[in-house]
Amino acid sequence: MLKPVPDKPRRNFVKKAARTFMLASKQDELPIDVDSLFEDNGWLLMPAETAEQQVGMSIPIEFWQNDSAEALTCYYADKFITLYKTQGRIPQKIRFTKAHELGHIVLNHLTDYEQPDSFSIERSSEYHTLEREAEMFAAEVLAPTPVLRDIDLFEAQYIQTVCDISESAADITVSDINLDLNVSEADKNAVLRKFHKFIYSASYLKRVRKNTCPLCGVALSGNENHCQVCGEKIHRSLYDHPKLYGSPPQTHNGRLLYCPKCKNAVLRGGRVECPNCGQSLYNKCTNPEHKWLLPGFARYCPYCGEVTTYYSSGVITEWRVDNYNADIEQDLFYKHIDGVPVSVDWHFWVHRILPKENVNLYIILKDSVATVEYGDLVVYANIDELPEAYIRESMLRYCGMDVISINIENGGFMYDV
Repeated sequence: MLKPVPDKPRRNFVKKAARTFMLASKQDELPIDVDSLFEDNGWLLMPAETAEQQVGMSIPIEFWQNDSAEALTCYYADKFITLYKTQGRIPQKIRFTKAHELGHIVLNHLTDYEQPDSFSIERSSEYHTLEREAEMFAAEVLAPTPVLRDIDLFEAQYIQTVCDISESAADITVSDINLDLNVSEADKNAVLRKFHKFIYSASYLKRVRKNTCPLCGVALSGNENHCQVCGEKIHRSLYDHPKLYGSPPQTHNGRLLYCPKCKNAVLRGGRVECPNCGQSLYNKCTNPEHKWLLPGFARYCPYCGEVTTYYSSGVITEWRVDNYNADIEQDLFYKHIDGVPVSVDWHFWVHRILPKENVNLYIILKDSVATVEYGDLVVYANIDELPEAYIRESMLRYCGMDVISINIENGGFMYDV
């Protein structure tokens, strides 16, 4: 029995459905390959202009006469088939149209509700709700908001480039990011785990161009007198792909998560220095007159050029060393040990879950790597024992990984050549 069309778009339901659908897919980087989403589910996708010749479908003349009708999805020959118009449409618009039609399929719009007898949505006003839901679905699939928030991508022009969507779709996404504050922690972690390799390797920066420092390549805001990374006096900038420089683990308000000098993880609120060794917990200019907080990666004050507290005390390294280490770290996800690939899930769990859940264990495992094969977890770290029960429970909860056995290799290892 067909259901009545909802009175208004079911935003949370649609977002949840889009994320569940994407988590079950093979997609783990941006831009999303929409065509593969159709193909992997056995749904046909083809340009409307060639469909009649390819599959012998008879397309209603009204579809061709109405230029605002971008696509047509129906159940034909025991499968869903989507036909989309290409003439006069830019590729980004076509990508959004495909994802929009995908939404109609996944949200069961085509099976749960009576379909309009017109291709003009203006003459089928009760179906505006379903159209809006399909738009929400498409926006979440093409530009997943947990990922964009995590990589600080809030500007429409950069979202448009990284996600390969149109300007209007990017504007929709920006408004969605600002509304999408009630994502459950479990949902957010699941999406971030899926895209962890993409996020951690900063692959998205290869699609972005900004004003950058000519020497170290970090993005410039336009207000600096000196580069925060290399300290160079800013006379000019290059419009290029920016480089990302890492920060030591910090809380949301910019305080060190633990003291990297003495490994003290008990840092009570209100402290500005480590009670054990005196390490500054906040990154500031060493000039006492400049009291503002600086990013964790900043080695120099952008206003006077003096070194920062993190750099002067060795919490962060010289920028060339950081750049070199970042290249090695990004290559980690493509390496193997004894024929088994390095586990992305282990890296996600150590670097995204442990800092929030178990700082002391994070300090121990932050430089570790692991492999997983048939439930056997091999951890390469300088440690004699691990809390196995905790690791099993936590990795099952956050990574969906059923760990059968845990082995420690603390004698060093070599990556496969």
